[in-house]
Amino acid sequence: MNQIDTLIRRLPKPYSQWMINCRSDLEQACELRFRTGRHTAVTIGTIPFFLSENGLSRTPDPQSAPLEQKALIEIISSLCEYSVFSHSESLKEGFLTISGGHRVGVCTSINRQGAADLGSVSSINIRIANERPGCAAELIRRLGALPQSVLLCGPPLSGKTTILRDYARILSDGPLFYKCVLIDERGELAAMQFGRSPFRLGECTDVIDRFSRVRAIDTALR
Repeated sequence: MNQIDTLIRRLPKPYSQWMINCRSDLEQACELRFRTGRHTAVTIGTIPFFLSENGLSRTPDPQSAPLEQKALIEIISSLCEYSVFSHSESLKEGFLTISGGHRVGVCTSINRQGAADLGSVSSINIRIANERPGCAAELIRRLGALPQSVLLCGPPLSGKTTILRDYARILSDGPLFYKCVLIDERGELAAMQFGRSPFRLGECTDVIDRFSRVRAIDTALR
């Protein structure tokens, strides 16, 4: 399941409308990039496309103007639901996590007070959250249900978050019904909103949301 609709609702016009116009083509999209002075780019699989009012194309639409910086500031404000201050701590670290589990990387500078200077933003990268039920089944088959320790690593866009989420789902659903705890430090694994996740995490999964890992592990054990 692609969470593209939750992202569309958070983007300002005209970008949200452009995405609605080619909604079916975005089912496999994994990344959306906005860059000052350049065109909006969408990665589908490993292939870059460019988004404009005329849809998706393999090359930038010559009739579509490159993005101005004020457009990027508007996009960030919209993603923050026009409450940038409430996201100041994560912006200082160069990222946001928004509803639906989408991860937003923000390229900007830090001012003298240590806060993100949105007036100097140069690009925004949105990793579109996906759900692929069953993608961790082969991993569990090879490792066993409860290996002593596993390090899950891979290059960007290789599906680490998606696999880890599905791993928890398989363990905590039938027939195993193991008790699982997801430590979601950045709010991207479970994307909790009002105590609920839009993803299938399994019957016996608990989520510790936006705690540091050290504190969350101690809380989980207790």
